[in-house]
Amino acid sequence: MTFCALLASCSKENTTTPSNPNPTPEKTPLELLKGTWKIESSISNEVGNPSTLPDCSKDNLVTFNADGSMLADEGNVKCDSMDAQISTGTWKMANYPTLEFKPDATTEFTVVKVIQLDEMYLKYEMPVDTRIYTLTWKRK
Repeated sequence: MTFCALLASCSKENTTTPSNPNPTPEKTPLELLKGTWKIESSISNEVGNPSTLPDCSKDNLVTFNADGSMLADEGNVKCDSMDAQISTGTWKMANYPTLEFKPDATTEFTVVKVIQLDEMYLKYEMPVDTRIYTLTWKRK
């Protein structure tokens, strides 16, 4: 009987875990998106041409600000010398995993589906005509 009592008390001690009175809350998708991201890759579902990221785009950055504004930076190497170094726009994420963004020079939002969003990576699918591009960005 004493052995059973000891076993029960040991079992009880091993199965209880201390509670964390101040757990760290997980970040929301909006909180995770905010910040500066550097393009890592762009892949298409097009047969024979899966990689679509030209060398001149590999230093491009995008910054999503808390106020819904965004900045796109062409980096040190521009694909077109006539492009502005910095362009501005707006973004919104009202219905995650849908992300919408619009450069100020356009009138319509581009709608993409976020397939990964964490502290390090932003990855989304963007339909263009009959193709789907998967873009991966790494937090700067």
